[in-house]
Amino acid sequence: PLDTILTSSISVVGVSIAEAGLSFAREFTFGEQTLSLGITPKLLQVETIHYSQVINSDDEIGDVLDDAQYRKEYSDFNFDLGAAKVFGEEAQALTVGLVIKNLISQSYDTAPDATGKTYAISIEPQVRAGVAKRWGRRSVAADLDITKNQSVGLGEDSQFLSVGAEYDLRYLQLRA
Repeated sequence: PLDTILTSSISVVGVSIAEAGLSFAREFTFGEQTLSLGITPKLLQVETIHYSQVINSDDEIGDVLDDAQYRKEYSDFNFDLGAAKVFGEEAQALTVGLVIKNLISQSYDTAPDATGKTYAISIEPQVRAGVAKRWGRRSVAADLDITKNQSVGLGEDSQFLSVGAEYDLRYLQLRA
């Protein structure tokens, strides 16, 4: 027989961020070189969730996650900056770019759980670099996170490399 009573618990910490922005860009000429610069002011709708409970509860997890007492909502403002340089003719162009997302560091608190514990969810500036090569109607691109993406709550930080390709059929583009 077991001398101790075993208990389990569940903890959920998360964030949902919706952005609405308007991008402005312009190409600048320096001597014989051109550089495109852009800015995107954006409105953010941020919703945090935090739930922690011993699993002997009768609550269904789906019902709990919809409950407003475990959520907090924020409206905020931020912006992104980007730069791109094109090398070569358009049909065979090589494009190199850099973007800084979320230039303003921001922090949002979660609602307290049953024990009163809260988490601070931070949005920090993120830097991402990319390169794209075009061959007529075909192109390939790769982007790399220069800065690590901070995890939310209980997870680990991440850093991604993204790769894609496109074939242009004039009125339809096939992407992978």
